Amino acid sequence: MTADARERDARARWVAQTDFERPVALEAGAGTGKTAALVARVVAWCLGPGWERARASASGVAPDVASGVAPDVASGVAPDVAPGVESDVASGVAPGVESDAEPEQRAVRVLRRVAAITFTEAAAAEMAERVGQAFAALESGQAPVGLDVCALSDPPAERSARAAALRTGLDQLRVQTIHSFCRRLLAEHPLEAGLHPRFAVDADESGQKAVVREVLEAALPALFETSEALLELVRAGETPGDLEAALLFLVGEGVSPAALGRDPLADERVKELIGRARPPIDAFVALEGGRLVALGSRAPLVSSLVAGLAQLGERLRDCEPTLEGLEVLLAWLRECDFSDSDLQKWEDRLKQWETKRSFGKSADRAVGEDLEGLVERACAVRPVLRHLRRVDVARLRAVREVLLPLHAEVFRSMRARGIETFRALLHDARSLLASDAGVRRRVRLGIDQLLVDEFQDTDPVQCDIVRWLAFDGPVEERPGLFLVGDPKQSIYGWRNADLAAYEDFVEQLREEGGRVECLVVNYRSTQPILDEVSRLFAPVMLEEPRVQPPFVELLTPPDAEDAAPGAGRAPVEHWVSWGWDRDVQEPRKTSVPEGNALEAAALAADVAALHAAGTPWSRIGLLFRAGTAVETCLAALRRAEVPFAMKGDRSYFARREIIEACALVRCVLDAHDQLALLTLLRSSVVGVPDAALVPLWAGELPRCMAELNGNDAERLASLAVLVAQAQAQVPGDIPGIARIAGWADNLLDAARALGTLRAAFETDAADVFVEKLRGLFLFEVTESARYPGAYRLANLDRFFRDLSRALRDGEGDPQAVLRDLREDVAQRREAEEGRPREAIEDAVQVMTIHKAKGLDFDHVYVLQLHRGQGSQPSPRAEEIEGQLEVEFLGARTLGYDAVEVRHARVARAERVRTLYVAATRACRRLVLAGVHPEMAGSRSSESHVALLAHRKGGRPDLVDEMQRVAADAGEHVDAAGVRWRFPALFSETAPDRSRPRKPLHDPKAVSRMSEALAARRANAAATRERPLRAAVSASAHEAQLERVRERGAVDEGREDDRGEASPMAGPRAAAAVGTAVHRVFEFLDLDADLEDGLAAAAADLERRLDPALAPGERVIALGRAHALLDAFARGPLLARLQEIAPHVIARELSVLLPPDPDRSDGPVGFLAGVVDLLYRDPASGVTVVADYKTDRIAGEAEIGEKAERYRTQGEAYVRGIQGALGLLEPPRFELWFLDASEIRGISL
Repeated sequence: MTADARERDARARWVAQTDFERPVALEAGAGTGKTAALVARVVAWCLGPGWERARASASGVAPDVASGVAPDVASGVAPDVAPGVESDVASGVAPGVESDAEPEQRAVRVLRRVAAITFTEAAAAEMAERVGQAFAALESGQAPVGLDVCALSDPPAERSARAAALRTGLDQLRVQTIHSFCRRLLAEHPLEAGLHPRFAVDADESGQKAVVREVLEAALPALFETSEALLELVRAGETPGDLEAALLFLVGEGVSPAALGRDPLADERVKELIGRARPPIDAFVALEGGRLVALGSRAPLVSSLVAGLAQLGERLRDCEPTLEGLEVLLAWLRECDFSDSDLQKWEDRLKQWETKRSFGKSADRAVGEDLEGLVERACAVRPVLRHLRRVDVARLRAVREVLLPLHAEVFRSMRARGIETFRALLHDARSLLASDAGVRRRVRLGIDQLLVDEFQDTDPVQCDIVRWLAFDGPVEERPGLFLVGDPKQSIYGWRNADLAAYEDFVEQLREEGGRVECLVVNYRSTQPILDEVSRLFAPVMLEEPRVQPPFVELLTPPDAEDAAPGAGRAPVEHWVSWGWDRDVQEPRKTSVPEGNALEAAALAADVAALHAAGTPWSRIGLLFRAGTAVETCLAALRRAEVPFAMKGDRSYFARREIIEACALVRCVLDAHDQLALLTLLRSSVVGVPDAALVPLWAGELPRCMAELNGNDAERLASLAVLVAQAQAQVPGDIPGIARIAGWADNLLDAARALGTLRAAFETDAADVFVEKLRGLFLFEVTESARYPGAYRLANLDRFFRDLSRALRDGEGDPQAVLRDLREDVAQRREAEEGRPREAIEDAVQVMTIHKAKGLDFDHVYVLQLHRGQGSQPSPRAEEIEGQLEVEFLGARTLGYDAVEVRHARVARAERVRTLYVAATRACRRLVLAGVHPEMAGSRSSESHVALLAHRKGGRPDLVDEMQRVAADAGEHVDAAGVRWRFPALFSETAPDRSRPRKPLHDPKAVSRMSEALAARRANAAATRERPLRAAVSASAHEAQLERVRERGAVDEGREDDRGEASPMAGPRAAAAVGTAVHRVFEFLDLDADLEDGLAAAAADLERRLDPALAPGERVIALGRAHALLDAFARGPLLARLQEIAPHVIARELSVLLPPDPDRSDGPVGFLAGVVDLLYRDPASGVTVVADYKTDRIAGEAEIGEKAERYRTQGEAYVRGIQGALGLLEPPRFELWFLDASEIRGISL
């Protein structure tokens, strides 16, 4: 069997690299190299059939589909451009024209017609990078990993040249996510899709929020006067905020007005509901047969529940399949026989039966051997009862009456503004492809090969998009389709991933003549780990069509060598996180928090020891089912000074530093926000003790703080008295009070800063205000001193940058900023945490199992296996057989139970698959830790640890083993070599390094550091006074303007060397002349007659002048500009420009340069400038930087003086151009003095 499996694996890899004629689905098990298979297919296609197809397309050879030659030429159809894919026509290469001299063009043709769709941007980047590495390897004569060179159909003699050309054109390969693909598709066909031509994806949801708020603000006043349905919802406790949340939910789910408008209360919908509800209740009652009802007082709740279910079954059988009949049934269920609390007890009891697989001792005896069957039927009854309890026809009517017009207006407004959600991208792309055969064909003909990664995580909408591209139209027009996925790793059901859609698609692929292959040889994990994976999952990953795939055993390569995990460790370890009662020497019932703490302490010790033995921190992965309960482990790692990085932590707005920074901004913008004031006072930058809050509030501190604005000495003095009085009332014996002895001074400083900032907000630009806020409170300085300081600093840096942008975009509207800040913190809006610029690369990686997908680590710890599934699933909106099923504002449609049942089944299946994904991340060692059920304080049948009870070969008697280990300090290793450990009995503990270990510095050292700090402070102050940016020509222009200011009126009457009165009236006119003349030379057509071009430009000079010039200045400036152009045309400059015209590289080239590090008076950020003319000297081939100068020149001596003045500018330009172009020698720098008609070179 093992040999056969390896042989099938080898065949699958061969098919991936050779079979391009029919659709292929590759089910790649964990660690089998799915990315390598994708890369190998791309490379094999591009080097072989793809290259030959491009050759045939260019030479006009008749098509041969079997050989990979495109049908486009023979059919006379020019392929259109697929999303992100460009055809030969679009690239400007005419079919029928061979261009062997330019293999790069053929490579571009090949790569542009390959479309690869991945699950994430990171996966797209990795795939593109690995394709490039494969081409580079082939170019150098080596074989890339995963590619069988025997499978390549290209001539070996041409392989290196082809690979080199393909590597050069690699930027034309389009590897993108499904959302990027759909966005490109819609952007190329916006009118066909009914979208705004310049639509944009609302990535941060700000656009949709703004539209929803505008619609509600406009509609609610009238609705409150006219809508009885709205008043009914308000009386039921709904608020405008709830309406906003409901509309945002519908928008985010991609619900269209048409879908929402379908009647959910039609009689056929009622009939379907009754048809679903009756069978499970009837089946339960039939099997129960009155045995549980007969128990009576011996099991009163069981008896009454079963009797009630029997009555409900009778009512369902008698119910008219109409809306009126349903309302009668629901009224009976709620009001006639049972109270709502009874129904809740019934539902809770049904759940208890499902969890414990028992009705109680007496009831279990009564049903005998039918117990398991009856429990299963009870499990089927619970969702029915839950659904009927929650169906409220009147509420649903009211909700739809209110939301339908609001939602339609939101939808219309978003479309009009071009606001598109991620979900809408998929729906709109599917609708476009489904409704427009012409678009489908054009897109299809632009793709030769379509590859889709992680296909097991697609949803029905995404499957439809791929289906329209791959299975529509004549076979000879379809792209080659290659799908890669592993249904055993489908873990995104909560994000609409649907294995049923996956299986349906794969079945259609087979019907279309495709083939399905499997990869089972794992190149990641050692054999002992794979053996444990088989023991764990073969018994629980049982095939259930459309829900759960069958388990497939993974194998190591025949020549694989097992890498030892290290001394004292086993490849597989189970940590049993039970507490230990030392008095009675036996395990005790263990709560979840205690189990978490035991795991955390053992983990920190084990990880620290691993690293001490040579394992890099980054090769250790800690995996959790959810990211909300990791703090116990992180705290243990901090104490042990173990560096860690939390991947994908989206709790940015739950971070203390962000909450406190938000409070600070709120205090500035809203002087009466007492909650924000309280948060600020208790923050790390102020540090007011709780014991001082009562006397401060009694002294009316909020009022005093609210009145501050500017530097109000009188109010600050009154505040100082209040603070001193409060300080006197704080007991001195409060623990820890000595560490914040300066809190009163901090509070007064904060008050002064608040007053200053409130005044600054009224007068300063947004950027200046934010910089003052950062400087006065020094939040970043304080937080950077706390662990992990680098991450806190990155969070705050991001916060203040976002604040500055929000103030600019909102045009200083404080109310909009305040509203967003309050909502973000109150609702803990999900957002990615900031990262330090130099994040710790060698750090233990902490993440959820979902984030770990696609990764691997030498040592993997899967922690808190006892954790349950968590809270109730979020509401959903799904279309089932054309009908929208949704739950919103306390109302649900009649078929919403089908949504709940499906997702419950998916969640149960994914509980197995998430643990499978976690276990298969390990390369050398796998640790599974959790509170096993025997000693768990609370049990959850939905936990991962519950799956371990089904392990093939079983578990040892853990109670006996823990007692034995405690007695002889040994570790239990079972027959399979798996080690069972008990963290409560670990002898090693992680060292607690959280306390300072270094002695204080002596006073002299402190004095030296103080002096050094003072010097740095002075240097920082000087740096702060320097500008952020400056023009490259700033110093020269400033000197010129200063001369103009000094000469002033003298200039106006001075005769120049040619006897003309100086026409310059001042710096503004001079600047206007320079700008106008530069624009003439920027747009002068160098391919035409230059003299004619200059004459035409001179006629249009007035339009080019600054319209803000005063009339007198305008006349003078226009005369001066004409004089300069005349001098240029009459002198040698025109001839020189004609000579170099064919060799011009760029005109008006913008440059951005780092500041000169040797200058202490320049900008701290960057230098900006524009190179007027960049050309290559036709005589010497030297690159030349030329700068036009419109200065008035009095004589030869002045040219030298001015040339020297512009030396610094030339040095900066030359440095920038040399670096940008990678020139071995610096360019030459020239000044073209237009007034003197002279070119002056400057030696630098």
